[in-house]
Amino acid sequence: MSYKHLSINKRVKIEVLNKKGYSARKISTILDSHHYTISRETKRCPNNYSAQNADTNSKTLSKNKGGKVKITSSLKIFIENCIKNHGLLNK
Repeated sequence: MSYKHLSINKRVKIEVLNKKGYSARKISTILDSHHYTISRETKRCPNNYSAQNADTNSKTLSKNKGGKVKITSSLKIFIENCIKNHGLLNK
């Protein structure tokens, strides 16, 4: 299963159609997307869907995926000592 990100153009269309009172299923038919995609998208801004806010939120979440590994100097020394003590560096 492959996933596609919504473009800002599709988000603007969702915003306009949503404000006109179209259901998620009707919007999905018009935009040729799955109705759950539209439903999930409109939930990004619970009070009042905004294409710009949803796009910004999506990009921020995408940029922050995955945690950064934080190796302190003491952890680095500990790991090096564990490796040296088990003779893994010489192999």
